[in-house]
Amino acid sequence: MRGILVRVGTDQAFGGWNAPVDPGSGEFAYVPIPDGTQRRGLETSYWQVQPTLRRFPSVPLPPALVGRATHLDPDFAHLTGRSRHERQAGKVHPCW
Repeated sequence: MRGILVRVGTDQAFGGWNAPVDPGSGEFAYVPIPDGTQRRGLETSYWQVQPTLRRFPSVPLPPALVGRATHLDPDFAHLTGRSRHERQAGKVHPCW
């Protein structure tokens, strides 16, 4: 038996849903975990991942996530990400 485990973004623990993975190609959709209140001008939402999810038409975004804010870490648009300890220290490192 073969399987693919992708532990990045939303899953059963954070979001209550496993983002789609194509075991044949190894392609997966990065879907961020949910977030709460966001700073004005930095808001992100699940509508932004809809184009990615269209590549997996049999796996729609669950209604519980529609309209919710997404957590922006890592920030792929600016290629940054931070761990909890780095956030507290104000450090940012590039994501490769």
